[in-house]
Amino acid sequence: MITFKAIKDNGSGNIIKLVPNEKHGGVLDPRAREELLASQHGNSTSEETSDIPDIATLRDMMGWPNAKDIATHDLTITNTATDYGVQLRTYVKTALLDKQLPVIFFYHGGGFFGGSLDNVDMPARALADLADVLVVSVDWALAPEHPYPEGFIEAYQTIIWVLNQSGWSIDKHKVTVLGDSAGGGFVYGLGLLDRAFGVNAITKLVAFYPVTYQAHDTHFEKWFSDTTRYPVADDDRELLLPYLTGFFGGEGLIDQLYIQENDANSIYLSPFLANDRQLAELPESLTIIGEYDPLRFQGEAFVEKVRLSGGQANYVRYNGMTHAFMDKVGDFPQADDALREAASFAAK
Repeated sequence: MITFKAIKDNGSGNIIKLVPNEKHGGVLDPRAREELLASQHGNSTSEETSDIPDIATLRDMMGWPNAKDIATHDLTITNTATDYGVQLRTYVKTALLDKQLPVIFFYHGGGFFGGSLDNVDMPARALADLADVLVVSVDWALAPEHPYPEGFIEAYQTIIWVLNQSGWSIDKHKVTVLGDSAGGGFVYGLGLLDRAFGVNAITKLVAFYPVTYQAHDTHFEKWFSDTTRYPVADDDRELLLPYLTGFFGGEGLIDQLYIQENDANSIYLSPFLANDRQLAELPESLTIIGEYDPLRFQGEAFVEKVRLSGGQANYVRYNGMTHAFMDKVGDFPQADDALREAASFAAK
C-alpha cells in the first residue's frame, strides 16, 4: 500500500496529497498520463450538437475502466429493489450481517445520463470492506428518459424508504450520502433538500469531484473553466489542455439531456447558489477532487462558500489526478486511498 505525503494548505486548511515521489504540485501522475495518451484519439462530443445524440451510443462512448476488487473481507452483496421499483445493490461484511450499522448511500456518476450499479461495483465493495457499514448503491433514473427532477426526487425518496421501510438494521444517527461527479452533485442537492424538508435524516456528505454549478452566469462559467488556473507543466500541456477544454465543451449535453427546460439556477442543480443559511445547515461534508479535474474549481469554490457560511466542509485534493480517478480502484493507488478517506469519514 502506497502512503501519500499529505500537506496542509496554510491559507485554506485543505489537505493536499502529492503524487508519489514528488515534492510539489503541478506534476501529472504517470498513470493519469498513460490514460490520457490512450484516449487522446478517442471520440468526443461537442456542445454545438444541435440534436440529442443516440443515447445508447453516447453511454457506450463514456466507458468505464476495469477496476479491481481490493476487498479483503468476505462480503455479502445483494440485489434488491424498493417498493416503487428502484434497483439497489447492498454491500456488507458477512460477519456483520446481524449488526446495526451506519449506512452509506452511493450515487454513481455518468453525466446524469450514464452510469450504473455495475460501473461502481468495485468502489462500493471497497467501501464496505474498509469500514463497518452497510453500503446501498442506488440505480437512479437517468436522462433523457427521466430528466430533472425525476432522478433527483427518486434519489431522496430512496433514502427515506431505506431508513423507514426496508426493515434493515441501520444506525440512523450515521447516515452518509456519497456520490461521484453527477452523483457528487446529487450529494449536496440531497443535503439541501433534506434540510429544506426539515427531515434531517442525512448526517454526513461525501462528494468525489462533484458538479456544484450548472447555471450560466458568465463570470462564474469563465472562472470555473479557466484552464490558465491549472499548473500545467510544459511536457503535459498537449495532453491536459485538450482534455480540459474538451470536458468543458461537452457540458452542453447536460443542459440538453438532463436539465432541459428547468431552471439551472435552482440550488438543487447548482448547490453553489444556495444562500449562507442553507449552506450552514448542511451536514458535515468531505469533498475529494483531483488537481487536474475540470470540476476542481467549482468544487473548491463550493467548499469555501460552505466554510464562510459557518458550515463544516473538509477537503482533500489528490495532485496529478484527472476526473473520475476513483473509478480506478485497485489500479490507481489514489483511488484506494480516497476510498479509505471516505470510509473513515463516514464511519467515525
